[in-house]
Amino acid sequence: MKMLVYQLLMFVPLLTIPESVTACDDIKLNGWTAVPINASQLFNGQTYNHVPSALKVRDMQFPADNPVVQQVQHYVKERFPRETYNHSIRSYYYALLHDLGTTDENMAASHISFKFYGALKAATILKKFGASYN
Repeated sequence: MKMLVYQLLMFVPLLTIPESVTACDDIKLNGWTAVPINASQLFNGQTYNHVPSALKVRDMQFPADNPVVQQVQHYVKERFPRETYNHSIRSYYYALLHDLGTTDENMAASHISFKFYGALKAATILKKFGASYN
């Protein structure tokens, strides 16, 4: 337990909210607003709020000219097996770091869940590459 707390505390500076962002704004901005648990309340008795439309992969613009994306691409290609990299691309173009916690390097780096460690590691990398707080 002490090791887990220590590992989590190592990342506390990374998760500090900028002074310009209030907690309420941060919650809304990142989609953490509470919703009703009952689906009929959430969707007002409908199956969905808006008629879903197809989104084709060819219509999704990959932000290859973004410096943060370029650095993350390079970082991931150096560390992920080809199959994991391809899986990340297929999962969603912008989720390149979503399997970061599953690499041999990161599985051996922590005793906390690969999901949590990967998320914390991804936050560190994105901050290092100049991504904004949100």
